[in-house]
Amino acid sequence: MLKADLDLQGSINKPLVSGHIDLTNGLADVGSVGLHDIDLHVVATGNRSNGIQLQGSIVPIVLNKPDAREKINLKTKINFDGDLQIQDLIAGNIHLELPANTLISLETNETKNEIRLGATKLSGRIQGEALSADLDMALLKQDYVRGNVQINTRHSQTLSAQATALIRELAFIEPFVPQLSTIKGQLNADFTARGTTQNPLVNGDIHLSNGAVAVEKLGISVNGINLRAVASTDKPDIIQIKGSALSGDGSINLDGTVGLKPEAHFPSEVTLKGKDFEVAKLPEAQIAVSPDLKIALNDRQKQIGGQLEVPKAIMTIQDIPENAVKVSEDEIILGEEKPEDNTPPPGINADIGVKLGKQVSFTGQGLQTNLAGNLKIIKTGEKMVMQGNVDLEKASYKRFGQDLTVRKGRFLFNGPADNPWLDVEAIRLSKSKKVTAILALTGTLKNPQTHISSEPSLPESEALAYLVTGNPLNQVSKAESNLLASAALSYGAGKANWLADKLGIDEFKVEEGSKLQDTLLVMGEYLTPDFYVGTKVGMFNKQANIVLKHKITDTINVESQAGTSQRIKLNYEVDGD
Repeated sequence: MLKADLDLQGSINKPLVSGHIDLTNGLADVGSVGLHDIDLHVVATGNRSNGIQLQGSIVPIVLNKPDAREKINLKTKINFDGDLQIQDLIAGNIHLELPANTLISLETNETKNEIRLGATKLSGRIQGEALSADLDMALLKQDYVRGNVQINTRHSQTLSAQATALIRELAFIEPFVPQLSTIKGQLNADFTARGTTQNPLVNGDIHLSNGAVAVEKLGISVNGINLRAVASTDKPDIIQIKGSALSGDGSINLDGTVGLKPEAHFPSEVTLKGKDFEVAKLPEAQIAVSPDLKIALNDRQKQIGGQLEVPKAIMTIQDIPENAVKVSEDEIILGEEKPEDNTPPPGINADIGVKLGKQVSFTGQGLQTNLAGNLKIIKTGEKMVMQGNVDLEKASYKRFGQDLTVRKGRFLFNGPADNPWLDVEAIRLSKSKKVTAILALTGTLKNPQTHISSEPSLPESEALAYLVTGNPLNQVSKAESNLLASAALSYGAGKANWLADKLGIDEFKVEEGSKLQDTLLVMGEYLTPDFYVGTKVGMFNKQANIVLKHKITDTINVESQAGTSQRIKLNYEVDGD
């Protein structure tokens, strides 16, 4: 509701306004902020001072979009009062206050986090060409942020400012960085600024001491964090930064400068050096690094270069079944959020040498090995390549149900980082100690080629038998025959036809369905020339059927199948030969 009672006198050049304006329960939206419950009382004196006095209160509301993933809510009330005198010089004051227990909440579909603030006061003053402002913000417990600034609006645009802060409770940051938790430390800041608004000279520092943080996604806790940023009038264009931190049994140090020239894109040079700094401690990966990197960012280049030693990387992944099918890279699941693209920003180039240390190993997908080697990561624009090699040492490989010894293993990189060339040989010595069966893996990681051979040279079927059982094919027992059949299918169904004769059955084949999940392994035997008994087993599901077939004529037979379902079919079959 708006009420007004005004009286206008004086001249057009010097109007004198007297009276009052009262607004209650007002409402207005300004951008993404809503102003609710506006109460405003304005009094204009209209006398010689030609002054205006006002007081009131506002309840600010954040206007979140309906489909916003994160919603910010503000619970507070702003009280304000001020006065203004319009004479030869404009003079006035404004005061704003937020009460204690102001509440800011950050809400997502999964979580809701709240930040509670103490009382906050902001005041401003205008006296002709001089402007000034003071801020006194209370945070949790005895923490605070305070500052003041004075500016002369004359042509000189002189500036004088000071800011101080003491923050010992850093937990209020956690809602804004959900990847981090248990944030601790003490933040001190003390800055002064002189000069002009166009060329401010800043002196002072901001210091984070005894910091600690947990990164749950990586399973690590970083502590002993000390970070200092120093600005000096001797070097007005840069801020010097130094920092250090501890993680696991190692440490890391940061040293460099950040430029203050926006026209040059804030040129920065930072070195990062460390030893045995733990970056992951998870069941599937325990990794520590020793970096010696230099980062240069300016308007001409964005470059990361240097060396990265990996003294420890113990990687273990869950074994994947040998008959597992890789999902297509272009698979789209409706309703599922698209994963974040972790491709490095195209504007940053890199030239980093990577050296694998003594505690680097990999266990998974049947392979257990130590890793050694040197790599070079080169990124130019959007193109990233890797050069070098990774060698397998003291390696064993479990395939076809057998533990094999890797006598040669190397990944060769000379192109995309995710598609190295493979040069791997796994062997098994026969039980007679006279034959060595060889499983060779070549080609690229995305299109590997498997080849089975032996020393001395034998037919591929014999080599596979030695690889799986340690014996020649004619000594394979009935208990080992199923294992050998499974190995032959895994190696390549088209190469398994010889098994039908060796296993003493009439039919052994893979029957493709309309889709991969319907693929069947078919095995059977004719008990008489007219009566067939067999089985069909799903290779990618748990279905199995018993098949009985009786020949009525040379071209007509009756087939009965019993399993998860029962059916009887009358088949008409013509030999195409």
